[in-house]
Amino acid sequence: MATFERARGMAFAPEHSWFALEAPAVVSLTFPPDTSDRNVAEAFASLTAWMERVDRPYMFLIRADRVLSLTATQRRLMAEAEQGYAHIQRRFNAGQAVVIQSVVQRGIFTAFTWISPPVWPYEITASAADAFAWLDRQWEEVTVDYPDGPVWTGRLRR
Repeated sequence: MATFERARGMAFAPEHSWFALEAPAVVSLTFPPDTSDRNVAEAFASLTAWMERVDRPYMFLIRADRVLSLTATQRRLMAEAEQGYAHIQRRFNAGQAVVIQSVVQRGIFTAFTWISPPVWPYEITASAADAFAWLDRQWEEVTVDYPDGPVWTGRLRR
């Protein structure tokens, strides 16, 4: 996490119980084991509102290791929300690490990526420690020339 201590990324998380700021520029999204369509809609409405305020790089640590199931409706709600802010993701999302341990959970994630292919780099890991290690390496690589380097040209809001 040493890299994140020097981060010039987002300094707050979406306002919903599923989200937290884990480190400077690292937002975690922890899915509960079971949830309702309404809870998914509320969480992703909060994320959408947060995306409207994003003005610098961020990363996500997605903890999906406790998810037992997501319905087709819930997956669709998430995919529709992501399509609405994909232009922001392209600009500022430096990467996402997804903690998934079981084959079933990997299947859920794979189904989601078919519906809404990621526009950012991502890594699937078996533990939060592995996820943070990947995020740290990814942040260092992606933000080395932030904000004025060629990777960021045209991506930032002015």
